[in-house]
Amino acid sequence: MIVRAQSLATGLCFPKSVSDEMAKLNFTSNLWISEKELELTEFKLMKRHIGNHLTCKINNSDTRLYNVSQTTRPEKLTKLLGRLIPQKLFSSDILSQSASRKLISSIISYEKNEWLTEGQLKYLGLKTRPNAKPIIINEASENPPCELKFYNIGELEEPHIIARMKTLLPISASTGCFYKMPEALRILRFAIHNNFESPFWLPVKLADELKLVIKKSCNPLVLTVPETGAELKLINSAQTSSPKIVIAHALEQQFCPRSGVSGRRFPKIIEDVLSASSARNKFESVFWLKDAYLPALSTKLLPGQIPTTVACGNQKTAFYNVVQTDSRQTIEKRFHG
Repeated sequence: MIVRAQSLATGLCFPKSVSDEMAKLNFTSNLWISEKELELTEFKLMKRHIGNHLTCKINNSDTRLYNVSQTTRPEKLTKLLGRLIPQKLFSSDILSQSASRKLISSIISYEKNEWLTEGQLKYLGLKTRPNAKPIIINEASENPPCELKFYNIGELEEPHIIARMKTLLPISASTGCFYKMPEALRILRFAIHNNFESPFWLPVKLADELKLVIKKSCNPLVLTVPETGAELKLINSAQTSSPKIVIAHALEQQFCPRSGVSGRRFPKIIEDVLSASSARNKFESVFWLKDAYLPALSTKLLPGQIPTTVACGNQKTAFYNVVQTDSRQTIEKRFHG
């Protein structure tokens, strides 16, 4: 039986074309690690293998890959399968290279490479085991420089509660997207405190538009909109007369074409054309960009892409789905949290 090549970092299989190239090299392991990922660990290449890498196109960029058997301690490195990339839960912050390196060096003691800061634990009301030891990281890149204490979720008194929190990560019924941090963390804490089981949330104004009755005992969560300073009252779908209508509305929004700049829906005349184009071309993203916006966003088109042209009166506008660009992940992450 042919064993597909896997990424040590994620545990996922490489595309068949890449896996076939790797198989031709006849290494004893089917696990591969990128040069950048290896630099974050304490492991080194055997001297005779330095520079002896396989270059593959991954996410539209050339990536240098090494087989795990080319390292000095392949057995120990193999134990990190699927756990190499540290995840700072419930946060949109990107870990610095020094922080990633320190957390990776500690992961061998834990089942999962998932971490929370001391501040997050206190905010969410989570407790650690009596003798839990944090990983202390000095973040010189922060302004001002600070000391952060990270705890692996294995150090929690009730680590299973994290799985429940993940199912409760708040989804906006207005957009069908996850709320972004730090607002999402506030909503999550409110949901746990009030024992809500639904991740769907909506503004009181939307509840009125959908002709939903809000329960008399409803205690809305009040957030401040960062851009305007205005107050936004949010309720959980369980606080309405018909949670099913809220969920159906949210799911409908997930498939509506949206601007990759603002996240908002387009006028119906544009929406209809983009929806038809998505169905015809099997685009996997709902986000679109006007051709004129690409330079300002430092976004480049992938080779051979054809625009979707929308005629509004005497004016024609060219749109590209973000899957046609090199910025899909960046744009989608902005709106999906």
